[in-house]
Amino acid sequence: MASSFEARIATLPADVQDRLRRRLAGQAATHTGRIRSVDRTGPLPLSFAQQRLWFLDKFEPGVGAYNSALALRLTGALNVSALTGAWQALVARHESLRTTFDEVDGKGVQVIHPAAGSVVQMADLADAPEEAQSQLLASEYARSFDLSEGPLFRALLIRLSHDEWVLLLAAHHIVTDGWSMGVLVEELGVLYG
Repeated sequence: MASSFEARIATLPADVQDRLRRRLAGQAATHTGRIRSVDRTGPLPLSFAQQRLWFLDKFEPGVGAYNSALALRLTGALNVSALTGAWQALVARHESLRTTFDEVDGKGVQVIHPAAGSVVQMADLADAPEEAQSQLLASEYARSFDLSEGPLFRALLIRLSHDEWVLLLAAHHIVTDGWSMGVLVEELGVLYG
């Protein structure tokens, strides 16, 4: 009697069965499919998720409901110019962080901008009451993004004292998600280092 595993294999198309048997035997071929570059001679289409978010923004523009943000408390000596350089390198590295969204023939399209002069906004709250920090973080998080103008990823560095800072990274969900924000923070740390 055949095992349930063998029975499931038997239901697969012959070419898939063959690839699976080779892989199980340690003879799997290296990946032959290549990721192809998207044709950039015309408008760049949106992914299905981007289409949904673009439509929702058209339906009700200026809403901060699709903002993603992450606040990092930084302590110790901070090299602000190195952090700014790391921020600019991060934005240059990822096209999605330089992308805005336009409309062509009634459909949303991506517009990727050159990596030029991304700015880390600064605020000094060293002498401000503690609730001022919470108010600033909340208002910056809630501040809406204009999908057609951008930028759709921004940084705010708040100085709390000579050796204590908060870095708020905020993005529209159309260009990032929670998992990706973690990746971006790791890369920012590497670039800063």
